[in-house]
Amino acid sequence: QITSGAQHLAHWNAISFANDQYAQVVLATTVDSVVYAGPAVRVHASAVTGYDCVANGTDVIIRKNVSGTSSNLSTTTFTTIVGDLIRLEVSGTSLTCKVNGTTRVGPFTDTDIASGSAGIGGYNTLNAAVDDWEGGDLGGVARGRIWQW
Repeated sequence: QITSGAQHLAHWNAISFANDQYAQVVLATTVDSVVYAGPAVRVHASAVTGYDCVANGTDVIIRKNVSGTSSNLSTTTFTTIVGDLIRLEVSGTSLTCKVNGTTRVGPFTDTDIASGSAGIGGYNTLNAAVDDWEGGDLGGVARGRIWQW
């Protein structure tokens, strides 16, 4: 659970990730127009910088976060529910977000963030939760798993 009122990113720091990576989560609580949550990739340790794919109940959004400032890169109208698996993949400069294995947003190209770690992201996430987090190198095996976050 993350506190409310701001953009948040958290990353797995036990290992180093390749630049081509993925992260995925299961939505554990309802999200809505003011509560966003989802997986993140290329998250930096020292700043709120990275990409995330968040759900807000009616949309799935790939966002870029640079030093705490978020901008929507691509949005698709799609209703998410508790139990949905959201996965964000980055390969080179291409970002793709899937819900339950189906591409919902992307591929979208952005060149601003080249490296970092897999993690989670959200905005104003008071009482929002994700479960079954997993992150790894794209095309490889999972490198980190947490079953409750």
